[in-house]
Amino acid sequence: MTKLTAPGMKPIKQVELWKKWGPFVPEAERHHLCSRPSDDVIEKVASDRASKQRERENNNDTNNKGRGRARATNNNNEKIPATRNKRQRCNL
Repeated sequence: MTKLTAPGMKPIKQVELWKKWGPFVPEAERHHLCSRPSDDVIEKVASDRASKQRERENNNDTNNKGRGRARATNNNNEKIPATRNKRQRCNL
């Protein structure tokens, strides 16, 4: 019979637990419930977040050029103001 090892928590969850919830845990139990992750884990999570942010910025710059919400116009090619209710738009 082989012994299985526990998978543990993902690095991002370790950092979130320590940063966001650590201050709310009493000092006596903080070490057991949400101890500080190693510096390597914190640096890895920070670099992953930074690279994802750069990817999002690059994708937004290249993929969304020229795209936007189409504006409604009436028969005279005048812009109709955006409203929440369809009935209000018809009664202009």
